[in-house]
Amino acid sequence: MKISAVTDHEKCKSHLAAVEKNLAKSRTTSQIRQAEAGRALRKLKDAEIGRLRYLVRNVHAVIKGNRPLTDFNWLCELDKAKGLDLGRYLPK
Repeated sequence: MKISAVTDHEKCKSHLAAVEKNLAKSRTTSQIRQAEAGRALRKLKDAEIGRLRYLVRNVHAVIKGNRPLTDFNWLCELDKAKGLDLGRYLPK
């Protein structure tokens, strides 16, 4: 492989445009994270991810234990009794 191929690619228009888009995206993302509204949205997403983690763990336990799918509802009810918030995903 020739070094000139790499340096020529770095100078081409498509590479420079891709680098610029990537920089613009990272600047926008960092500005959102620093903003107060961005932090609030991140907290909401973190809470949602936490709820989904409980559900995924319950599904994993049911499948790993070779249990019937009805045990998933039972595990979710148990989590609810323990005070864990499963949100709107809790089966009825």
